[in-house]
Amino acid sequence: MFLFENTPVTGLHHKLEKLRTRLMDLPFKFRQERMAITASLGGAMFSAKETAEQVFERVDKKLYEAKRAGRNCVVIDENGCV
Repeated sequence: MFLFENTPVTGLHHKLEKLRTRLMDLPFKFRQERMAITASLGGAMFSAKETAEQVFERVDKKLYEAKRAGRNCVVIDENGCV
């Protein structure tokens, strides 16, 4: 879990996408064969009115949405935006 303070939706998507692509670029080998590391990432914007549990639940839903979308992607929930 990562928390980014004062980050707009576009900034959040950019940061998570950058993390995803950097993971793919890592030189990872298994039994002398290069393998790509992929990541499905879910993110959410939140307001001060929400509990941590509410935010985590929304992020978790977006994570599974990213996995269902074919994996190795970023999905953001903007519902908590103020």
